[in-house]
Amino acid sequence: MNTFSLENFRWDVEAQSRRRPHRNFRSEKAASDFLQRRLEPFFVLIPECRVKHIESGNVLRVDYLARARKNTIKTYAGHAARLRFDFFAIEVKSNFYGDHKNYRKHLWQALDYTHCTVIDKRAARVQGKRVQQVYVFPGGHDRDGDAVRACNRLVGQGNVGQIIFEPWFGNITPNPTFYISGARQWCAKNGIALNARGGTKIGSGVERGDDAK
Repeated sequence: MNTFSLENFRWDVEAQSRRRPHRNFRSEKAASDFLQRRLEPFFVLIPECRVKHIESGNVLRVDYLARARKNTIKTYAGHAARLRFDFFAIEVKSNFYGDHKNYRKHLWQALDYTHCTVIDKRAARVQGKRVQQVYVFPGGHDRDGDAVRACNRLVGQGNVGQIIFEPWFGNITPNPTFYISGARQWCAKNGIALNARGGTKIGSGVERGDDAK
């Protein structure tokens, strides 16, 4: 019977990272530049966007605020569709993670941004609205082990997902793919998933709105 250990987890992560070159960068800026170049054809990106925490009142900066371009709205069958939220945030780190603790830290930091409203003047369309969805890059894939899968499922309940670059046509083109709770939300090859989930449930079972505290 397989048993989980932090040591085995770390070695598995390192092996996975070597097989996937789009997961480790020399700096956070290098990771941001890599991501921005590959997402800009599909999304309008506002870097270093200012947001305000609802509870503490602190002003924070999220790495990117993003909204889909018109050509991004498509599905497998070619039918018109829309992402669950009009905009979302992206939190970038320099690498996937060195151990389980760091990965959890990245996810919980991203979750904190869902308790913020947008105050950046560059985001006039959504100013004053609550950030409802955040993606972490580089993200951990479910194939990286049970611990990663469990973290992704748990934090996915708060609308925090992962951006993963997956092979496309024999590794010729890196394919940016968005996941939440292990479910594909969008990718550059196939567009929006027809069953893409969204909407955080609060105690009453009602989906959380922009003005929810």
